[in-house]
Amino acid sequence: MRVMFLILFLMLHLEAFSASYAELIAKTHLGGKYVWGGTNPNFGADCSGFTQYIYKKQNINLPRTAFGQSQVGQRINPSALQKGDLLFFLTDKKRGIPVTHVGMYLENGNFIHAASKDKGIIITPLSKYAKRFVVAKRITNSQKIVENIIHFALSMQEQARRAPTVVKTTIDPMVVVNGKYYRSSELQAMIKNNNALDGIQAIGLHKDHYNEDLSQTFVNDHIDN
Repeated sequence: MRVMFLILFLMLHLEAFSASYAELIAKTHLGGKYVWGGTNPNFGADCSGFTQYIYKKQNINLPRTAFGQSQVGQRINPSALQKGDLLFFLTDKKRGIPVTHVGMYLENGNFIHAASKDKGIIITPLSKYAKRFVVAKRITNSQKIVENIIHFALSMQEQARRAPTVVKTTIDPMVVVNGKYYRSSELQAMIKNNNALDGIQAIGLHKDHYNEDLSQTFVNDHIDN
C-alpha cells in the first residue's frame, strides 16, 4: 500500500517536458549546418541528430534515426499538435523505409528541422510538407519516469513476496500428573472446566488453587516438547 502512495505522489510531482526550453534550444541553432550523420548542431547535424540533441538536453534519449524516433512516444492527431511534438515525413521513397525525415513542431503551423545541405537548419510551414507527412509523436520525460516508478513498485512487491514468513510459536510443555502426560493447555482447560483427573486432588491441584503457569507448578516433574 505504501508503494502505491509513493507512485501517486511522484506522478503528481513530475517535472513535465518543457516545450519552451526545447524551442529555445532549437532556435539557438537556426541557420546551422546540415551534416549527414552529425549529432551536434554546434558543428553540424542531420535531421534526426538535431532532434536527438534537443531532447537530450532534457535527459530524454531518442533513437538515432528518424525512423527509430518515429517508433517511440504517443501518436498525436495533426489537429492537436503542440510545441515540441516530433513530425515525421517520407521524403525519399528510394530508401525503402516508411520514415526518412524528422522535425520539431513549433506553433502556428511551423516546424524547425535540419532540412538539407543547401538549406541547413530552418523553420518551415508544415503545409509545404503536407503530402510527405507520415505521423506526429509526443514524447515527454514524465513518460520515462512513470515507467521507472512502475518498475520500482513491481520490484518492491516481488521482494515482499519472497521475504521469509515469520511464524510465531507457543511453547506448550508436557506435564506429568500421577504418571500420565498432559499438555499444559489441555490440563488448564480441564481444571477450569472442573473436569476430574485421576488422582489430581491427591497432589493438591484444584481449580481454586490453579496456577496459570503449570510448568512452574510441576517444575520438578515435566518434560519440554
